[in-house]
Amino acid sequence: GFIAVVAALLGMYVGWKLVKRRRFLRELRTARVTPDQLKTMMEADKDVVIVDLRNEQDNANDAARIPGAIRVAPAELDHRYEEIPPNRQIILYCT
Repeated sequence: GFIAVVAALLGMYVGWKLVKRRRFLRELRTARVTPDQLKTMMEADKDVVIVDLRNEQDNANDAARIPGAIRVAPAELDHRYEEIPPNRQIILYCT
């Protein structure tokens, strides 16, 4: 009897964790912005700040850059966060 109760509790815990994980992944999918959506936002002069978080190697390999993006290396984000305006919508760009 005790083993059955422990197994049931463990099963409920694992099920609860799976439900939380699915909700989190669903939220991540909805929080993404497609390139077309970003272009539309930029053309409509929305109050958007784009932060390019690609590392130096990715920047060197890819000369493409989003106009107006603030380039910040991921390792420098803790020190340079003041450069990102807090009162605007922030789009993080990384690879």
